[in-house]
Amino acid sequence: HLDGTGRVWVGCVGGVAVWRNGRLDFVGAPVPQATFVHMLDNPAGGLFIASADRGLWQLDEADHWLPIAPEALGNQGVYALHRVADSLWLATSGRGLARWRAGELKFVPIAGVEAAASVLSLTDDARGNLWLGSRRGLFRLPLASANAAADGLKESSEAEVFGPEEGLTSL
Repeated sequence: HLDGTGRVWVGCVGGVAVWRNGRLDFVGAPVPQATFVHMLDNPAGGLFIASADRGLWQLDEADHWLPIAPEALGNQGVYALHRVADSLWLATSGRGLARWRAGELKFVPIAGVEAAASVLSLTDDARGNLWLGSRRGLFRLPLASANAAADGLKESSEAEVFGPEEGLTSL
């Protein structure tokens, strides 16, 4: 990960390292049994860090590890992070799409789409959609619908599903 100050960060088993003075230096205390797979700058400082086997973490500017929503995520795998406006979206294994906003984690049910329970990647587009990648296909959700489901204003978000019929050759 290239952070906003130009430093290069690398996630690995047990922690993260930053490239300094021609070498990788591990930062903060190790987090046992955690495999860190994705990082994103936190606008408030530090990094958000996704773990494939230990949830979501924040590494603050003093190099302290802080688990985010451990009661909701537990050891749930988080594979990707994506920020849209004031929300941090999480691609999780087993629970699908989640949104972290204003200190609250909410999972987003997706209507009729069991395959979205394990999301491996996500991004947004200029048309107001979230795109989720999984082993079962590609899903497009209107961002407004995902937010409404996360806010409890509707039971679930609708999604358009793309698979082999649309030209995906491997899932």
